[in-house]
Amino acid sequence: MRGLAPVLATGVGLAIGFGCIDTSLAATASEVLHDQSRLGLLYAAIAGGSVIGGLLYGTLPHDRAEHSRLPITLGGMCIGLLAITVLLITVGARLPVLLPVLLVTGLCIAPTLVVQQNVVDGVAPDGHAHEAQSYLATATTTGGAAGTAVAGAIIEAGGVSFSFLTAALAVGLTAALALAAQRTWRPAR
Repeated sequence: MRGLAPVLATGVGLAIGFGCIDTSLAATASEVLHDQSRLGLLYAAIAGGSVIGGLLYGTLPHDRAEHSRLPITLGGMCIGLLAITVLLITVGARLPVLLPVLLVTGLCIAPTLVVQQNVVDGVAPDGHAHEAQSYLATATTTGGAAGTAVAGAIIEAGGVSFSFLTAALAVGLTAALALAAQRTWRPAR
């Protein structure tokens, strides 16, 4: 399981980003938009983007090794989160502007998760793919809990935009880790 540790680390990093996103979206609805009922729209936008991204990823042909796509999808997600941060800092959270950016950011979520799980299967020794997937599930649960807690503290200290920035940093560092791990994953099936 030589390449498993870096995949698990990407699981933790991505999940920290997800935890920050979840908490940030709730805070955006209540503290920035001043309307908790808008939370459903925020989640629908980012989740809708994920659905579209997953459908596109599954239907488009791919000519590169799957593991090489992980830094790209993570990088796209990081850019989207940075755009949300900039929007919140500069123009505030206007729903007509925020929803499309959330949708575009979400385009990278499902493909990232698919690639991550396939890389786990590829680096797991024969007959141990299910065990390796359970390690990934544990890593993402742990990372999500940590990201949620971190985001809550950051929102209290500095506001929602800094929590989205933290999510972007977590996902960006995860993209860098995935890029560095390419040699480890290259022999993967």
